[in-house]
Amino acid sequence: MPIIRGMVGIVLAVMLLMAVGCDSESLRVSVAELDFGETKTQIEFEVYNANPERASIAVTLTASDPWISLDPAHATSAAPRKGDDGDYEYDATIVSATLDRTAIAGAPVEGYVEIKGKGLKKARIPVSAAPPYEAIALSTNTLDIADDENRGSVLVTNNNRAVGRLNVYATSDKAWIDVSRDALSLTGVNASATMIIGVKRAALSGGYHEGDVLFEAKGFAPKRLRVRVFQPFQAIVTSNQTLDFGRNERPLLMQVWNSNREFSSLTISAASSHEWIEVLPATFVSAAPTTSIDPVLGQPVTSFDKQLVTVTIKRSRLHAGSYEGYVLFQADSPLVAQRAVTIKVTQDSDSPDAGSALRIENPTAFYSSPYLVDFAFGLTDVDGNGFVAEPAQLTLGAFENGHDVTELVQPVLHRGASRHLRAEIVMDYSIRMRMNADAMDAMEYAATELFLAALPEEGMVGASLYHRDDLDPIRVTSFTLDHAYLAEQISMIQASMIGTFSSGSRMLDALRSAALRFDRDNVVDEERFILLLAGAGDTSSAETVERVADLAVRRHVKIHAVGFLNDLEGAAMMLDLASRTGGMFLPVGAVDELPRVMALIVDKLEANYLLRWATLKRQNLPVVPGFSVAFASTPTLYTAPESFTPEQIAGNVLAGRLRLVVSQSGDSASALLRAEYVPRNIARIRLIVASSLDFTVAPAPTANSGLVEHWHIARSDLEDGSVVIDMISPNDAPLPFATFGNLIRFEFAGAPPEGAPLFDRIEVDNAIEDYEVGGQFFTIAQ
Repeated sequence: MPIIRGMVGIVLAVMLLMAVGCDSESLRVSVAELDFGETKTQIEFEVYNANPERASIAVTLTASDPWISLDPAHATSAAPRKGDDGDYEYDATIVSATLDRTAIAGAPVEGYVEIKGKGLKKARIPVSAAPPYEAIALSTNTLDIADDENRGSVLVTNNNRAVGRLNVYATSDKAWIDVSRDALSLTGVNASATMIIGVKRAALSGGYHEGDVLFEAKGFAPKRLRVRVFQPFQAIVTSNQTLDFGRNERPLLMQVWNSNREFSSLTISAASSHEWIEVLPATFVSAAPTTSIDPVLGQPVTSFDKQLVTVTIKRSRLHAGSYEGYVLFQADSPLVAQRAVTIKVTQDSDSPDAGSALRIENPTAFYSSPYLVDFAFGLTDVDGNGFVAEPAQLTLGAFENGHDVTELVQPVLHRGASRHLRAEIVMDYSIRMRMNADAMDAMEYAATELFLAALPEEGMVGASLYHRDDLDPIRVTSFTLDHAYLAEQISMIQASMIGTFSSGSRMLDALRSAALRFDRDNVVDEERFILLLAGAGDTSSAETVERVADLAVRRHVKIHAVGFLNDLEGAAMMLDLASRTGGMFLPVGAVDELPRVMALIVDKLEANYLLRWATLKRQNLPVVPGFSVAFASTPTLYTAPESFTPEQIAGNVLAGRLRLVVSQSGDSASALLRAEYVPRNIARIRLIVASSLDFTVAPAPTANSGLVEHWHIARSDLEDGSVVIDMISPNDAPLPFATFGNLIRFEFAGAPPEGAPLFDRIEVDNAIEDYEVGGQFFTIAQ
């Protein structure tokens, strides 16, 4: 019996195990198959325990092929629970089946997912997939090509592990997208090649554009690349694509304008590629083109707001050779394309004085009695900008026949204005300016608020204008020291001097008249220039550029010109006049450019200097003078091209010269007493003055080339009505030998009747004991 009981137990156990292993009620799967078709890469399904009598199940999921992956690969599920509504709630696990399309090539494929667990009947789910499979991988799905680029690139990779060689072709859906028709041949998994995507910008209008490039390989899914590009609007136009300076020393002119009606106005800035290229103005505004009907032809005519630009080469920055750069014009709108103009230049030799921080500009030698050597010159930095410094900051050298005579002759240096500044403002009120009231107002603002305000008080300034072809130019004021009066007269021109009618321009006639106001005498003693403020060129003068320039040069008058309108022909004429006379021409692109433009001219004026010494040579032998100047750097040298003979400029070195400059403006009058030559050991100057008008006396400031600002000045009124003015140096320190400059200024209470002299008497008291020993004396010229 025990044996039988044991055998029965074994049979029952086997039968129980067989019954449990065949449990087909518990394991459930939510899908009967997994069909990925041609496009799917992932399908989700659920695995759960459907048997409420079984506490839990645990299963393992496996795939038949490596191109199928399952997540998770293991799952457990508790028995379902009946809810309040009587339905069962199942403890399901969500499984993601992923198809790796990069691991398959060729025909459709089949496989399966097997799910099994202990005591459970296993489940097998069929899996199928069809081509196209994946093989093409792109480094980006979107290619943005920069505004200033004509191409971009994308990296194409074979990422299929089942294909040995992949030929990829690219096609575009837009004509402006340029792609190669040749196949990219990629051998082996992860093989890569770069495809260049070009943009045919000539086929694009301004604005944003998008297109697609399709990458295809036979039997595999294509990949689409979105190409995006912004085509800047063409709006900036230049009159020149290239400016070839060659060996030309002068600036060159060009015009720049807005040609696109989409932009009501553009603020255009200019930037140069190299520091040896300078552009003025650096910023300007150009309005959109306008179209009107020509009254004669009856046809539409388009007008463009063309702006003048000057380009200058800073040759001091160049060594010998040929150079090329560019000027880039760029609008304030990012939607507008840039425009580049090529700049070419040839330099024959290295810039002189390369080690010096200064350049000597337009040096001119003057020789006068008694034995005086004068050099008038300008100083610029290496970029050609006016170099302004106090004379005491500069180190000087004087040379005669190549020998340094600095210690012997003790040269004196003054700013050019100390030679007595004399200027004429010539203003344009002709028809072109009349048609642009803003230009006339800007011209007057430049004259009164920017130019006059920057001049030294002791400068003599006059003004004249031209406005009609049938009238001669008009003198606004004669040369005057009263700058406030001159500014007032200029402000009244439009209201009281030119009426309501203007016509052709007589610019050259006006300039000739202005140049003739500078006499042939006193050339050495004056710094002379004309400031031309004009819009257009000349239409109605009898004069020529050549004759006006020659006259100005003979009288040592520089012409500085500022252009207010965009007249290329007129600008070329003004540039020619300025270049011939040693002046500068500057166009104005906008009113807010005026302070900078006028500052450049004032700097040029302030950067003029006069160096003087009295040679000690008395023989009738030729002497070649020269000088050097330095500012904390290597000296810059200049040698006169011609010699002088001391005998030809002989004179009495004891005879000092003073000069009286008289100014009468309206109801006021003033006078400036200047020293033109001072003998040795002058520590006192005594004047005897008489006038029918009351007056005050003040020393000229040192900042304005004054010589006696710190001297003691005493005034004594005598019984006969004359006045003694005694100027005495502190500590008996004498003025430098052969110096020159301003002494004192007289301001009168009112003005004398027309034709009456300002002074009844003005002379130097040469009988003072200071002169008795040395023999010095002074004369006064008016």
